[in-house]
Amino acid sequence: MGRSNAPGRPRNDPRDRTPEGIGESTHLTGSNLECPPLSPKALLLRDLDSVPMTRAWLLLLTIVACIGTLLLLSNCAVSTPFRGPGFNDARGVSSEHLGHSVVVALTHAVLTGDRSTFDEQSRQVADSMESHEGLIAYSVRKQLLGNERWTMTVWTDEEALARFVQSRVHRRAIEQGMPALGNTRFHHFQIPASELPLSWSRALAILEDQGPMEKSKAPTADSPSGKL
Repeated sequence: MGRSNAPGRPRNDPRDRTPEGIGESTHLTGSNLECPPLSPKALLLRDLDSVPMTRAWLLLLTIVACIGTLLLLSNCAVSTPFRGPGFNDARGVSSEHLGHSVVVALTHAVLTGDRSTFDEQSRQVADSMESHEGLIAYSVRKQLLGNERWTMTVWTDEEALARFVQSRVHRRAIEQGMPALGNTRFHHFQIPASELPLSWSRALAILEDQGPMEKSKAPTADSPSGKL
């Protein structure tokens, strides 16, 4: 039955029309209503609709967002792929090393001086890595915005590691990079070659088990684990 007009109103009076969007079309019984979740940005903007957006407010929000981003990135680290003459991504460790133990050397350094000099010397060492006899593979790790650095090198035996530590490129890196070093931690140990590649999460846990970091000192022939 059609709707009756209010007394005294002409037919089809606009005041008697159903408001647009209200009526049978709003009954959703039995329908699946899906709404995409609001993103944090959308929620923030929605909540701020009632806040007067002066330039001072916008500047404050921008500063807070930048600080939050920097704090987040300061805890991030990047690492190079685990690679070397004795390891292949597809096949893993070379068959000649399977069934044997290998030597893993880990370092952790906190820089307090000129990071650019230290990083340049470390790059030169990394560029020379595959020329050192006995190297199986290596990886380096650094904080994205911080001052911490890590290295992981894997060798066929202790003698190969000692030769690398005493090599000209490494000794030069130690000499020129030493002023930037604050606290350091060194450790080397043996594992079965079948456990390669060693993940950085495991390597960091092993380093943590070695106790607190110490003031850096140059390595000697008697302590070949000390290295950049």
